[in-house]
Amino acid sequence: MTQAQHSDIVTLLTQKFQLIETAFIEEMTDHFATPIENQMSDTLSFQQALEQTVKDFGGEKNIQRMEWAYRKVFLKNQFRDWWGIVKGQFSKSKLIRSVIIVGFVLIVCLYFGLTDLIGVGE
Repeated sequence: MTQAQHSDIVTLLTQKFQLIETAFIEEMTDHFATPIENQMSDTLSFQQALEQTVKDFGGEKNIQRMEWAYRKVFLKNQFRDWWGIVKGQFSKSKLIRSVIIVGFVLIVCLYFGLTDLIGVGE
């Protein structure tokens, strides 16, 4: 497969099918390349092999649905990771440490006066 043919696959996925997820596009390009090469070795032209591969994947709408499913899984994983970080910030030891630090800073500000601490009013 030539570089131009590879570019044609990417163009088909991005412009005609309007896919936007870069990782999904790269993965689909790889999944398209192998069957197209196999079909081209069976004397089909690149365009015929490309059309057959699109049909094998269920057509344009199905490929768009596959991208949507990919997005949902990706967002679900990102949310799970984010929630783990948030929960970790409220563990007992970190919460106690944060309260102590904030309390210390508050006491220092009240004792010395906030304006003296930040250098205002000199």
